Amino acid sequence: MMTQKKILVVDDEEPIRALLDETLSENYQVLTARSGEEAIRRAVLEQPNCIFLDVMLPQMGGFMLCEILKSIKPTRLIPIVMMSAKPRRDVWPLVQELGAFEFVEKPFTIDEIRKTVERTLALAPVERRRAQRVRMKIHVLIRGYSYGEKFEVRSDTEDVSRFGALVPLPFKIPVGDLILIRQSFDPYGGIQPDATEARVVWNEGEGGLGPYRHGLEFLRTSPQLVISS
Repeated sequence: MMTQKKILVVDDEEPIRALLDETLSENYQVLTARSGEEAIRRAVLEQPNCIFLDVMLPQMGGFMLCEILKSIKPTRLIPIVMMSAKPRRDVWPLVQELGAFEFVEKPFTIDEIRKTVERTLALAPVERRRAQRVRMKIHVLIRGYSYGEKFEVRSDTEDVSRFGALVPLPFKIPVGDLILIRQSFDPYGGIQPDATEARVVWNEGEGGLGPYRHGLEFLRTSPQLVISS
C-alpha cells in the first residue's frame, strides 16, 4: 500500500482547517496547526509534502513563519502555499520573495484547492535530507541568553543526527534563539570537545515546571557530538 502524502494546514480559524481536512483527507494525510510554534514543531517532526499557510496568524504571522520554515534545513525544501483574503496582486511579490510556491485567495473553491495541491506536489517535489536519527543519551552543556539573561544548563539528548538534536531543558528557549552546545564530559581523555552553535527551531511543553523539549538545528558540525549517516 502506497503511503499517503502529508499536507499540513496552518490556520487559526477552525472552519478553514475543517474545510481543508474534509476536502483533502480522501487522498492525503491532513495535519493541522493553529499557531506558528505548533506549525514549526509539526513540520520538523512530521515532514509534510506541502504546507498551506494562512497569512494572518496570531503572535507569529504567516510571512514570518514562512521565512522561518524556509531558513531551517529540516523544512526549507517543503513547498508552501500561502492563503489570505488580501488580493493576490497585493501580496504576490512578497510571497515570491519569501520563497513560497503558490498563493490562494480566500474565499477559495474546493476545486481550486485540489488543483493547487496537485500542481504543487507535481512541480515542487520535496528533496528530503536523509540523516540517520539515533535515540541516544549524550550529556551536554548548553550556554546562551534567554530573554536577555545568560544561562548555562546541563541535560541529556533524547536523539541526535547530523543536523540537530532533541534536548529537554528546565525552561523554554524561544524559537529562533542561538545557543552553544557541547558534550559536558571529555570522551577523548584530555581533549575538550568543541562547542557547536545551534538554533532553536521548535519547543514544546506547558506550565512553569518543565521540562521543555527543544528541537535544535546545528549551524556548525561538531564530530564529537553528532552522528554521521
